[in-house]
Amino acid sequence: MTNMNIEKLNDDRINKVMVNILLNKGFDHHWLDEFNTLSELESVLNNLVRNYKETSEERLKVFHLIQLWGGITGRNIYVMSNGGFSWKNIDNHYKSFVDSCLSIKGHTNADFDAAYDAMKKFNNNVKNISYSFISKHLRFWGYKNLREWTFPPYDSVMVKEYMKKKYYRHTDIIPYWQKIYKEAADYGQTVSQYERYLFNKFH
Repeated sequence: MTNMNIEKLNDDRINKVMVNILLNKGFDHHWLDEFNTLSELESVLNNLVRNYKETSEERLKVFHLIQLWGGITGRNIYVMSNGGFSWKNIDNHYKSFVDSCLSIKGHTNADFDAAYDAMKKFNNNVKNISYSFISKHLRFWGYKNLREWTFPPYDSVMVKEYMKKKYYRHTDIIPYWQKIYKEAADYGQTVSQYERYLFNKFH
């Protein structure tokens, strides 16, 4: 179990290719001393978010670690950005996104709208990250206030296997949240427990 009281991922390994990419993009190799598995990385991230003091250095560390946690497709913002990865150009937009995440205190439809609007704004301002990865960032920053009821990530596997959709559309994110929150409550689980059960089932 992680400190969110959820199952470990079926594949709990850190992606070494992503580590190598990150080491060339301002990633401090000493951060790797803090974890050996994705489950341990989840706990590190939760603790960083819980103790966030609103500095750019903290945001950069959390940003890189979430990209690492998300796997190899997280490389796009590092390898596809014109002129290379620039935290200077990203941080103001990321701070706005983080502030929006931290202002959300529940999981009503109004909260879903606010979370989705924050994702959309960040996606419009920062290229090569994708809604799938932005939803991962929302998941961790939402943890500060929502703990195990934070917003579950919406990735391509959940699109096909859980939502039974052929294609990823960001307009399906709110219906996905509505469905997964309702089912988690019906099954007597937290959203994080239920989402992890589904993720491991489909991977």
